[in-house]
Amino acid sequence: MLEVRRLLRQRLSMVLLVLTPLVATVLLGWTVGREGVVVQKVAVSPAAAAALEADWAALGLVVVDAGAPVSVDVDGVDLVVHQRGDPRRSAAVMARLEPVLGDWERRVRAPAWAGVGVEVGPEARWALAVVDHSVSAADGTARLVAPMWVFLVLSGGLYVALELFAVDRERGLLEALLATRVDRRTVVDAKTVAVAGVSGLVVLLSAGVWGLLRGWSVWTYPGVAVLLVPLVAQSTGGLVALCGWVSSSRVGRALGMPVMLVGAGLAVVAGLPGVELNAVWAVVPVVGLSLALEAMVGTGLDAGIGVWVVGVAALQGVGAVMGARWLLLREGVLLGG
Repeated sequence: MLEVRRLLRQRLSMVLLVLTPLVATVLLGWTVGREGVVVQKVAVSPAAAAALEADWAALGLVVVDAGAPVSVDVDGVDLVVHQRGDPRRSAAVMARLEPVLGDWERRVRAPAWAGVGVEVGPEARWALAVVDHSVSAADGTARLVAPMWVFLVLSGGLYVALELFAVDRERGLLEALLATRVDRRTVVDAKTVAVAGVSGLVVLLSAGVWGLLRGWSVWTYPGVAVLLVPLVAQSTGGLVALCGWVSSSRVGRALGMPVMLVGAGLAVVAGLPGVELNAVWAVVPVVGLSLALEAMVGTGLDAGIGVWVVGVAALQGVGAVMGARWLLLREGVLLGG
C-alpha cells in the first residue's frame, strides 16, 4: 500500500498515464474501420441504375454524380465499374456492390450467354472476395489490438518500474527502506505488484473501451482479460529486472524504449500473412498471446488452443517474475553495486 500511495501522490503523472491510453484507444477505435459503418458514395449513371435495380439506402450507399471512390456505368450491354481514390473506401464500396452486381449477372448476363449455348455462372464475372491475410477474424481491426495493448502494458509498467526502483535508488530511498525491519522480499514483492497493478489497470481499461466501441459480446471481455493477465506478468518480470538492474533512471529510460519496440514488434509479427495460432507459435512469448487476442476479438478462440496458450504464457509470466525477484534479492543488484 505504501508504494501505491506514493504513486497516487503524483496525481498529474498518474492521470496522464491512465487517461492518455484511453483517449488514444477511443480515437483509434472511432477512426479505424469507419468505412464499414458509414454511408459510402458511389457514382452510378442513370442507365446503370436502371439496370441494377438496387436499393441503395439498404446497401448503405448514396448515389452521387461524381467524386465517389467507385463509379458504375453502362457500355453497350456491359456494366463498367471504375475504382479510384482511397483504396480502402473503394474496397468497402465494392464489398457492398458485390451482391447487386451478382444479381444483375444472373438476371441479364447469364440468360444472354445461355441463349448462345454458353453456361457462365455469376462467379465468373463478379466473384469478389475481400480477404484480410493479416488476421483470420470477423473484425478486421483485430490485428491492431495486440500491438496496442502490448505497448500500453510496457509503457505503463516502465514508468512505474523506473519510479519504484531506479529513481528510489538515485534518491537513496531504497537503501533507507532496506535499512528498516521490513523484509527485503516484501519490499521487492510490493514494488513488483505495484508495477503489475498499474500496467494491468491501463490495459484492461483500454480493452474495455475498445470492446464498447467494437460491440463485443459479453463473453469476449473475460476471455480478453484472461489473456492479458499472463501478458502483464511477462512484461512485469522483464521491466522489474531491467529497472532494478540499471544504474540510473536515465539508463533505464534509454534501455526501456528498445524493450517496448521489441515487444510491440513481436505483437506485430502475429499480424503478418501466414502467421496463424498453433501449438508452436503459442510457446513464443508475446506472439502466442497476440495471436490469441486477435482470434478472441475476431472470430473466436478455440478452447483447446486457448487453454494451451494461457497455460504456456502463465508459466512464462511466473518464470519472468520469479527470475526478476531472484535477481533483485541479490544485494549487489538491489543496492546498485
